[in-house]
Amino acid sequence: FLRIAPGSTLYVEQIVAIEPHQRYRLRFDLRSATSGTTVGIALCEKWMLASSRCAAWNKSQGITRAGIWQPVEQLINSDELGSGRWFSQRPVKLSLFTHGSTVVDIDNIHLIPEHGTDRITNADFSHGMDHWYFATDEHLAWHIKSMPLAILFDQGWFGVLGFGLFFGVTLSLAGRAAWRGNHAAGVSLAATAGFLVVGLFDTLIDAPRFLFLLLVLALFAAQITRSPSPGASDKLRAHHGPD
Repeated sequence: FLRIAPGSTLYVEQIVAIEPHQRYRLRFDLRSATSGTTVGIALCEKWMLASSRCAAWNKSQGITRAGIWQPVEQLINSDELGSGRWFSQRPVKLSLFTHGSTVVDIDNIHLIPEHGTDRITNADFSHGMDHWYFATDEHLAWHIKSMPLAILFDQGWFGVLGFGLFFGVTLSLAGRAAWRGNHAAGVSLAATAGFLVVGLFDTLIDAPRFLFLLLVLALFAAQITRSPSPGASDKLRAHHGPD
């Protein structure tokens, strides 16, 4: 079963296949050491943080007897959830979270349409947290505040090694070109190195636009090193004479 502890709001959620304008029956078992305890329920379009077009955002019925499992059932109308063209549809998630100050246990979660099969996978958590994930409204919980540590956490030592080799070669090539007088390589070297230095104390690449910026800087630095320095063409022309 799933146990949610009190504190800052933590959403335990799963992406579900929802069709618009359909009725769904949500069932699950609830247990708590305190009677009257409820659990939050949300069925919304959601990717990571922001929710949109929620068909449900409320509390379940309260537990009448403490310390025993109690079945909970609720009808949900999907409204506009799952509508739109395939390229503009946002994922729909069923989220469970605690409102109170006590520990809540949840098990046997089912989301069943009037005509169709259960939309929940691993409903009884017999396979651990497979198909389930967590989210929080506090964005700082997503940051490790160090790019090398974030890469180590996400990709392991192979990721750190690949990242280090890629930018080690890039900075080495740009540094050699700058030493030979290539001013564009010097600018690219400074920009890339500055990004990496700031990345020691912040993740930076957890936002796609910043990761794209870093890769563009690295590729620009590598391309500059393959181009002749500004005075190279003049020296080559002087050596061979005028055309």
